[in-house]
Amino acid sequence: MSETYATLTFAGGLDISRYPELVGIFRSCPDEGSCVIIDLSNATWIDSVFMTELLVFYRKTLKNNRTLVIVATGNVEKMLAIAGINRRIRVVADVTEARKSPARAAWEKQHPQARPSREGDGAEC
Repeated sequence: MSETYATLTFAGGLDISRYPELVGIFRSCPDEGSCVIIDLSNATWIDSVFMTELLVFYRKTLKNNRTLVIVATGNVEKMLAIAGINRRIRVVADVTEARKSPARAAWEKQHPQARPSREGDGAEC
Protein backbone atom coordinates (compact mmCIF):
# COMPACT_ATOMS: atom_id res chain seq x y z
CA MET A 1 0.00 0.00 0.00
CA SER A 2 1.38 3.40 -0.96
CA GLU A 3 1.83 6.10 1.58
CA THR A 4 -0.06 9.33 1.07
CA TYR A 5 1.65 12.69 1.08
CA ALA A 6 1.07 16.41 1.28
CA THR A 7 3.32 18.94 -0.45
CA LEU A 8 4.15 22.42 0.80
CA THR A 9 5.78 24.59 -1.86
CA PHE A 10 7.93 27.64 -1.17
CA ALA A 11 9.48 30.00 -3.74
CA GLY A 12 11.82 32.99 -3.79
CA GLY A 13 13.82 34.25 -0.85
CA LEU A 14 12.64 32.80 2.45
CA ASP A 15 13.57 35.15 5.27
CA ILE A 16 12.25 37.13 8.22
CA SER A 17 10.53 39.67 5.95
CA ARG A 18 8.12 36.89 4.90
CA TYR A 19 7.68 35.39 8.38
CA PRO A 20 3.85 35.61 8.61
CA GLU A 21 3.49 34.09 5.14
CA LEU A 22 5.95 31.26 5.89
CA VAL A 23 4.26 30.34 9.16
CA GLY A 24 0.91 30.43 7.35
CA ILE A 25 2.14 27.96 4.74
CA PHE A 26 3.40 25.56 7.42
CA ARG A 27 0.11 25.86 9.32
CA SER A 28 -1.90 25.23 6.15
CA CYS A 29 -0.49 21.72 5.81
CA PRO A 30 -3.35 19.23 5.78
CA ASP A 31 -3.38 16.65 8.56
CA GLU A 32 -3.92 13.87 6.05
CA GLY A 33 -0.99 11.94 4.67
CA SER A 34 1.81 10.00 6.22
CA CYS A 35 4.52 11.99 4.45
CA VAL A 36 5.02 15.73 3.96
CA ILE A 37 7.22 17.00 1.14
CA ILE A 38 8.67 20.49 1.58
CA ASP A 39 9.39 21.63 -1.97
CA LEU A 40 12.12 24.28 -1.97
CA SER A 41 13.09 23.71 -5.61
CA ASN A 42 11.99 27.26 -6.51
CA ALA A 43 13.45 28.89 -3.40
CA THR A 44 16.45 31.10 -4.08
CA TRP A 45 17.75 31.33 -0.51
CA ILE A 46 16.77 30.68 3.09
CA ASP A 47 17.72 32.24 6.41
CA SER A 48 17.82 31.09 10.03
CA VAL A 49 14.22 32.18 10.63
CA PHE A 50 12.97 29.86 7.89
CA MET A 51 15.18 27.01 9.11
CA THR A 52 13.87 27.48 12.67
CA GLU A 53 10.26 27.27 11.48
CA LEU A 54 11.18 24.25 9.36
CA LEU A 55 12.54 22.48 12.46
CA VAL A 56 9.44 23.42 14.49
CA PHE A 57 7.32 21.90 11.71
CA TYR A 58 9.58 18.83 11.64
CA ARG A 59 8.99 18.23 15.35
CA LYS A 60 5.25 18.49 14.71
CA THR A 61 5.44 15.89 11.93
CA LEU A 62 7.38 13.51 14.18
CA LYS A 63 4.82 13.95 16.96
CA ASN A 64 2.09 13.01 14.47
CA ASN A 65 4.04 9.99 13.13
CA ARG A 66 4.61 11.56 9.74
CA THR A 67 7.71 11.57 7.57
CA LEU A 68 9.23 14.82 6.27
CA VAL A 69 11.29 15.08 3.10
CA ILE A 70 12.81 18.27 1.68
CA VAL A 71 13.34 18.94 -2.03
CA ALA A 72 16.25 21.37 -2.46
CA THR A 73 19.20 22.06 -4.74
CA GLY A 74 21.94 24.63 -5.14
CA ASN A 75 22.43 27.28 -2.47
CA VAL A 76 19.36 26.20 -0.52
CA GLU A 77 20.68 22.64 -0.28
CA LYS A 78 24.06 24.03 0.84
CA MET A 79 22.42 26.14 3.57
CA LEU A 80 20.52 23.10 4.86
CA ALA A 81 23.80 21.16 4.97
CA ILE A 82 25.68 23.97 6.73
CA ALA A 83 22.94 24.10 9.37
CA GLY A 84 23.02 20.30 9.72
CA ILE A 85 19.36 19.94 8.80
CA ASN A 86 20.24 17.32 6.21
CA ARG A 87 21.42 15.06 9.07
CA ARG A 88 17.91 15.10 10.59
CA ILE A 89 15.70 15.35 7.53
CA ARG A 90 16.17 13.62 4.18
CA VAL A 91 17.03 16.16 1.47
CA VAL A 92 16.61 15.15 -2.17
CA ALA A 93 16.92 16.88 -5.54
CA ASP A 94 13.39 16.39 -6.91
CA VAL A 95 9.83 15.51 -5.96
CA THR A 96 10.01 12.08 -7.64
CA GLU A 97 12.90 11.14 -5.35
CA ALA A 98 11.02 12.58 -2.36
CA ARG A 99 8.12 10.20 -2.97
CA LYS A 100 10.37 7.17 -2.56
CA SER A 101 10.60 5.58 0.84
CA PRO A 102 14.02 5.86 2.52
CA ALA A 103 14.46 2.09 2.12
CA ARG A 104 13.73 2.30 -1.62
CA ALA A 105 16.12 5.25 -2.03
CA ALA A 106 18.90 3.36 -0.20
CA TRP A 107 18.31 0.23 -2.29
CA GLU A 108 18.46 2.18 -5.55
CA LYS A 109 21.68 3.87 -4.43
CA GLN A 110 23.24 0.44 -3.86
CA HIS A 111 21.81 -1.00 -7.11
CA PRO A 112 22.03 1.78 -9.71
CA GLN A 113 21.52 -0.58 -12.67
CA ALA A 114 18.20 -2.02 -11.43
CA ARG A 115 15.60 0.67 -10.86
CA PRO A 116 12.12 -0.85 -10.68
CA SER A 117 9.35 1.56 -11.58
CA ARG A 118 6.16 -0.23 -10.60
CA GLU A 119 3.43 2.20 -9.64
CA GLY A 120 1.66 1.53 -6.36
CA ASP A 121 4.15 -1.01 -5.04
CA GLY A 122 4.18 0.56 -1.60
CA ALA A 123 7.59 2.14 -1.99
CA GLU A 124 6.44 5.71 -2.39
CA CYS A 125 6.39 8.25 0.42
